Amino acid sequence: MVTQQQFVEMINTIKGESLFKTYLPIFTTFAGLFFGFFLNTIKDSITDKRKTSTFKKVVRDEVFLALDDALSLAKRVCNSLDESEFSSKPPYVYVTRISDISFKEFYPKIISSYSTSERKNLNAFYSSVDFINSNMVNNGTAGLRSEKREGIDRLNDLMIAIFTVYRCHGNLYCGKNDDTLSIGAFFRETGIKSDFYQGLIKRASKEKDAKQSS
Repeated sequence: MVTQQQFVEMINTIKGESLFKTYLPIFTTFAGLFFGFFLNTIKDSITDKRKTSTFKKVVRDEVFLALDDALSLAKRVCNSLDESEFSSKPPYVYVTRISDISFKEFYPKIISSYSTSERKNLNAFYSSVDFINSNMVNNGTAGLRSEKREGIDRLNDLMIAIFTVYRCHGNLYCGKNDDTLSIGAFFRETGIKSDFYQGLIKRASKEKDAKQSS
């Protein structure tokens, strides 16, 4: 014969089993949703990191190609300025466009992945690239002016932009941390020859020595 206490315990057991069976599917559903969300979050995080890494590599490759194009332009500028010393004609060079497509396309999407210093150098690098590209006038011919002095000034402006491109590239990918770059250092490091600029360097050195001795 079942006692009252045993009967109450049986009822409670049945209730407990019923509640468990009732809520088990709900708990399972929520657990599945949470686990799925967790997996998707990890997947998205990995995908974002891969995208950022890929985009940064593309920008880096473009910076190296842009530097090569800028140094090629520097050689043409120097040759033109050297020739102008023995001619009455204004110096000029043919400016070909330097690529900035990757920077404009991907940099805004990954800007937070760069340090403050890297952002500063990248912006300065591409500002100079923009200036160089802005000289693609007269069918790409820069420095063609009626006056020789104007032509020299314009090519000097191009060289200043090229100096910045070279300096920022060194800061970004060669372990340098230069805020400025001397003309002499640029020509020593790149191996580019220029009688015109070597003459400027020598004159500046003589003027400096004269001031120190006076």
